[in-house]
Amino acid sequence: MFCNQCGGTIPDRSRFCNHCGAAVASLAAPGNVAVETYSPTQLEEQTIFVLRPTMIFIILGYILAGIIALAATAGVAYMNWPFWVALIVSAVLLAFPGYFHLMRQSEIYMLTNHKIEISYGLIAKTTRNIPLRSIQDVTTESSIFERLLGLGNVVIDSAAVAGKISFNRVPNPTKYADRIMQEIRKRN
Repeated sequence: MFCNQCGGTIPDRSRFCNHCGAAVASLAAPGNVAVETYSPTQLEEQTIFVLRPTMIFIILGYILAGIIALAATAGVAYMNWPFWVALIVSAVLLAFPGYFHLMRQSEIYMLTNHKIEISYGLIAKTTRNIPLRSIQDVTTESSIFERLLGLGNVVIDSAAVAGKISFNRVPNPTKYADRIMQEIRKRN
């Protein structure tokens, strides 16, 4: 049995959590054994959503780099410089949004009916798994600029991991925070 407050393991017949002191909701009568039954679909892990950071800033970066590259190409043609100069300038300008595009592609947030999985890394891959039973708080954060664009961060406070974990620059963060809370309520 697990605590609804901190996610810690509660010994049988205990009335309070040994970790946080929260009262246990209900206990089976002595001699009776409470048996939890699960349908096969509850035991299987099902993906609820897969999410990446927004593409808005990357698209704007590509557009800005393209405009500057066109202007640089026109300047190179006007100055009668070799064409390869324009190619180098364009490649350098497009490398900046390209780098951020690769970083975005390497960051994946996934919610299943059992856990939250955060994967990141381009060459070396790191995956963090947070069981839903250990999540203590789900918060959304948005700056004024992000609110105008409908973006924000979903910050997850977990008993399983030191510090807070966040889904950065996601579209409609409240929708995803509510969905995480809905899955947590199903588990508890």
